[in-house]
Amino acid sequence: MSQPARSPQSALLSPGTLVLCGMVAFTVVYRLLVHYAAGAMPWNFTPVEAMALFGGAYFADRRLALAVPLVALFLGDCFIGFYGWMMPVVYGCVVLTAFAGFGLRGRVRFLNTAIASLRLAKDAPPNKASASTGVKFHGNMPAEKWTARR
Repeated sequence: MSQPARSPQSALLSPGTLVLCGMVAFTVVYRLLVHYAAGAMPWNFTPVEAMALFGGAYFADRRLALAVPLVALFLGDCFIGFYGWMMPVVYGCVVLTAFAGFGLRGRVRFLNTAIASLRLAKDAPPNKASASTGVKFHGNMPAEKWTARR
């Protein structure tokens, strides 16, 4: 017996699609809370990097593993505001985190994930600012609140 053909509407509402949409929505809402409820939550503590690492390790389609955290980050930036020359650096760090997740495929264990996370944190430039500039910014604060330190 053959399986009944799935309608486009049922594919749109599949559990996988709903999970991806839920992850993006959660990340955008959390980023907005961090931005607009200043002091209630720590700066630059958003689930974008965790979603990139998780996506790289678990999503069957590598394109989705890269696209989902980048879409969430971009949607949040649409509300919060764009931050000039730092954007490619921040988005590049998210892509690198997804690539680290690719290295965890099939070997996701607590210790492996902790090592990958710490390795990413160790190799990242300070607060994702360009290491060549020597300027350190405070997390993902809005541009009007940035203070540069040498």
